[in-house]
Amino acid sequence: MKNSQTPTSIRPSGGIHISRGVRLRIPAGGLIIQTGSGSGPSMEVKAVELQLDMCVHWLEIALDHLAHAKLAHEALCAGPPNSPELSNILDREFKASVQATFAAATFFEALYATTVERNPP
Repeated sequence: MKNSQTPTSIRPSGGIHISRGVRLRIPAGGLIIQTGSGSGPSMEVKAVELQLDMCVHWLEIALDHLAHAKLAHEALCAGPPNSPELSNILDREFKASVQATFAAATFFEALYATTVERNPP
């Protein structure tokens, strides 16, 4: 791939691609369909809103880092207590745990924000 371009084999051929977690909303008056004028029906899109719901992505990131932390912890428990690699394994476990914790907290924050937005008081 040159210059971060999408390879032709996976580039969409046309239309609109909406990835997982994206919510498409057409507000009132945003889509106008007219019939009976000119050569037949016509459609005009005046407004479209896209919103990316990050909940699922943050949860996946948290679970990925949790799995890395678990592997590092298992390596720590399986290795000899005076191993020269002990410091590196502890560092890997700590970093993965912190990232998992942060991603999990961000997941709950995003979930709360999405819930409040979709179900106002």
